[in-house]
Amino acid sequence: MLDAGLSIMDAITEQLAPVHPEDPQIAGCHHVYLAAPGSDARHSRHAMAIHPGWFDRSPCGTGTSARMAQLHARGELPLHTEFVNESIIGSRFVGRLLSTTTVGGRPAVVPAITGRAWLTGKAQYILDDTDPFPTGFLL
Repeated sequence: MLDAGLSIMDAITEQLAPVHPEDPQIAGCHHVYLAAPGSDARHSRHAMAIHPGWFDRSPCGTGTSARMAQLHARGELPLHTEFVNESIIGSRFVGRLLSTTTVGGRPAVVPAITGRAWLTGKAQYILDDTDPFPTGFLL
């Protein structure tokens, strides 16, 4: 499934070259939603393949938002209607669309998502006063 998801990402990026309508730095396909049989506009189970090559253990907030937008555009998910999105391991997010809007002149929706998350990592960054390049450098 992961190989199929990565192949789909590459094909989408190559053939359709998706680019965010307001931020050209957001480009390409980096997530593929592989819906399980029986998934519909009220309850979906899926595997979310993510670039460069893993599955999301969560239902994926980005994926849940995108799936709800897709279902709404198809006329299958009205505003203010609960959508349960279940990951490959059974974790769930519950979403609903609050309103419609436009982004870059294109139709869009405003999603709300609830669910549960756990802290899986922690990092600490330190800027040393004696570092001549404390915020990095450009070449």
